[in-house]
Amino acid sequence: MAIFRKQQQEPLGAKSALTLRTAAGAPLYTFPGPVINSMRHLETALMYKGTLPARIAMVAALRQEGVTYTTLALATTLAYDLAVRVCVVELNWWSPSVRTEPLPENTTPKSRWRKLFRARKPKVDRSTAPAESEETAIQTIDTTGLAAVLMGNATLDEALIQTSLPNLMVLPAGNLPLAQRPAMARHDTLKACIKQLSRRFDHILLDVPAILGTSDAIALASLSTACCVVIRQGVTPISHVRRALDDVKHLSMLGVVLNQARMSLPNWVGAFVPQE
Repeated sequence: MAIFRKQQQEPLGAKSALTLRTAAGAPLYTFPGPVINSMRHLETALMYKGTLPARIAMVAALRQEGVTYTTLALATTLAYDLAVRVCVVELNWWSPSVRTEPLPENTTPKSRWRKLFRARKPKVDRSTAPAESEETAIQTIDTTGLAAVLMGNATLDEALIQTSLPNLMVLPAGNLPLAQRPAMARHDTLKACIKQLSRRFDHILLDVPAILGTSDAIALASLSTACCVVIRQGVTPISHVRRALDDVKHLSMLGVVLNQARMSLPNWVGAFVPQE
């Protein structure tokens, strides 16, 4: 008697997963199929409506809602699907998180942070150590990223990072001193830099800090012509979302991305629910 076993079906959208890699081919981020399907749904809706802007600000009400991850996922999808030049510009000097180098093998982000936390710095006797001057602090800042471009320490070509996709580049935030961030967020130098990037790329995605985290976020988001709000399910209070939406109401609203959404449905019910 023949026994037929039911083949285990591959999860819907698993084949559409995309991996963002460095120019050398090392993996940076892997976006699962459902995430890419959602990005394609947004991409297609905007394309057919003729409303895919040249500059899009990705914003959130609070920190750690997944703005950077969503920005890179959308940028990767656009660059992979369309014959357009895309650039991700990280404007979050308060909490930069764009990764441009792969993690070491067999090292998870949690274990890496655990190692950094355990490594204690040697104590310094402040009574004998010379006071750090403002000039010294400026000289020790990072010379890479957007901050270096704005301060005249690097050119755009030196700061831009090429990915494995020839039409996708990333511009990390770099290290901008805290005292200079409010003025730089509203300075003509930053506006000129964004305009220069607009001439080189078809679409620019701005990774903006939390709207309710700093008043400078509104000025940074205003460098775009439209915005997309990222909300983490079960974390962001509705009142906070409303406040953030009110702060960026002068921009065209493209939509809302519900990050880390989970639905508790039986499998047979989930088969009838759209996956995007």
